[in-house]
Amino acid sequence: EVAINVPDVDGVKALIFASSQLITLENTPPDSANGLQRRIESDVDSFRAVMRSNGYYDPDIRSSLEGDAPPYKVDISIAPGPRYTLAEFDIVFLGGLPDDSARVPTLADGGITLGDAAVADGIAAADSTLVRWLKNRGFPFAKVVDRLALADHLDRTVWIQLTLETGPLVTFGALETEGLVDVMPAVITTNITWQEGDDYSQGKVNEMRNRLLDANVFESVSIRPEGDADGP
Repeated sequence: EVAINVPDVDGVKALIFASSQLITLENTPPDSANGLQRRIESDVDSFRAVMRSNGYYDPDIRSSLEGDAPPYKVDISIAPGPRYTLAEFDIVFLGGLPDDSARVPTLADGGITLGDAAVADGIAAADSTLVRWLKNRGFPFAKVVDRLALADHLDRTVWIQLTLETGPLVTFGALETEGLVDVMPAVITTNITWQEGDDYSQGKVNEMRNRLLDANVFESVSIRPEGDADGP
């Protein structure tokens, strides 16, 4: 018998149950009490990770195993504690800031609001948003290279440091095509969404790709810049 007691706050209860081996493997119990204890300990580790990813960095998780022989009774209680908030979010650029301040994203550009709950999905979404922001402003090879998170258990806050690498600043040049068969070049050229010399924009690339797919003459379309993060 397995009992997991956790309040249903911010959707964590469903996540806790979904992550539990005690629940998912309830019909295939281990061969011994020691094996069951290991499963309990594994669940407790998983539960801490679930709570932390939802902003609860200091939950009180208690477990007990009762019985000298099967059927055993397992009880786990979870007190979430206070939800931590985002105190700082520092954006660091590997190799230094872009020369043009207009190419430096702000917290607002990443959808980041200090004081919000320090939730892992929100932080990960900010990573993706900031990379997408840079790719739309001339940096097609921008990427996240590191993220550091530190929790202050006195203030119940979290500090994030995100390290980004922009790669080289790239502008649109001549468009080269491969694999055109029985398709007039005009189908390509009339759907170009940029001018040569414009800053690279992933949004414009995606728009052109969608236009070509909507023309219903290609099975697939791939548009990518030449070069790599070391230079075009």
